[in-house]
Amino acid sequence: MYLLLLAVVLAIVVSGSRSGVLTIAIVLTIWLYPYISFKLKSKILISVCLILALLGGGYFLKKDSADGRLLIWRCSLEMVKDLPFCGYGINGFKAHYMDYQANFLMEKPNSGYMKLADNVSSPFNEYLNIMIKFGYLGMIILILGILLLIFCYCKDPKYEKRIALYSLLSIGIFSMFSYPFTYPFVWIIICLDVFVLMRGNIVLNIQKNYKNILYVFAIAACSWGGIKLYQRINAEYQWGKIAYSTANENLAIYYKLMPVMGNNPYFLYNYSVALFELNRLNESLKLASFCNRYWADYDLELLLGNIYSKMKDYDMAEIHYRKASLMCPCRFVPLYYLYELYKEAGNANGMLSVGRSIMDKPVKVNSMQVMQIRNKVRRELSYIDIN
Repeated sequence: MYLLLLAVVLAIVVSGSRSGVLTIAIVLTIWLYPYISFKLKSKILISVCLILALLGGGYFLKKDSADGRLLIWRCSLEMVKDLPFCGYGINGFKAHYMDYQANFLMEKPNSGYMKLADNVSSPFNEYLNIMIKFGYLGMIILILGILLLIFCYCKDPKYEKRIALYSLLSIGIFSMFSYPFTYPFVWIIICLDVFVLMRGNIVLNIQKNYKNILYVFAIAACSWGGIKLYQRINAEYQWGKIAYSTANENLAIYYKLMPVMGNNPYFLYNYSVALFELNRLNESLKLASFCNRYWADYDLELLLGNIYSKMKDYDMAEIHYRKASLMCPCRFVPLYYLYELYKEAGNANGMLSVGRSIMDKPVKVNSMQVMQIRNKVRRELSYIDIN
């Protein structure tokens, strides 16, 4: 048992997961707490110092990454502030976060976050995620659920229940800095822990007739869920076969999959890209705009900019390219597209201004794409200067 525990601890440390190390440190501290023969004040002081040391070490170990998360939390709190009670719904974070990040960076261009901001799909904090999705109401329900589980443990503090409580505690701590709820395995563990904690405490006395009704309802619900799951898996499979191809015949498959996949922003984005590459611009724009209801995203803004650019609506294209640039200020592609847009529109001043911005922009990752963009812009600006 202890060897297994040691192996788990070593694996977490070797993985380099700061959240994992902090989680295991706190859980081990609580577990060892009764066995440490210090006075209460000394125990508390040592525990607090250990946690603060780990937090500080984790921050300075990967400072840029930590600052990036601070930006995400800051923008996420702005979301909560704007819709505090009921939240934005299940897909609230994906649908709105990048807009908030763009607005924040537009208002605070010298905040120091410009080089750190990137495309974000999670708030890196499950509690913030709950508040964004369901508001304070969701948090109240969560807190009541936690209190119920603690009550169940206190009422019958068996060893297996203590282990279940430690398990939930570790998930709870890890949830402060990451997104464990995106993994089905975590949900399975949570369900098992909850079952262990509540077993023997929550007893339902249901008459036989009502039990039969519940059984029928459960079977019907499972059958319906199974059908929906099969439809979804089949649709995902068919989509996977055509996702990287834009052949005209694939559009019929995209259209056929819309009833099942029509609320999936990634599917809508792919469908819109396929239409765009086949030059069906009006349909592509309609679908991309519909996708924007579910998904505020850097790539989607670039796509919208490309559609408008091809439709010769340069003003709208400029808006979307600039928004993409604000969403991810460290990236060169939006500025390059804007540069090409001004060149195509004959806007020499805009072209020169954006071109100089590209050349002056700090490089976060010196990729081949970035080098090609900068080399091309440098040549063209040099040619303009000579003439």
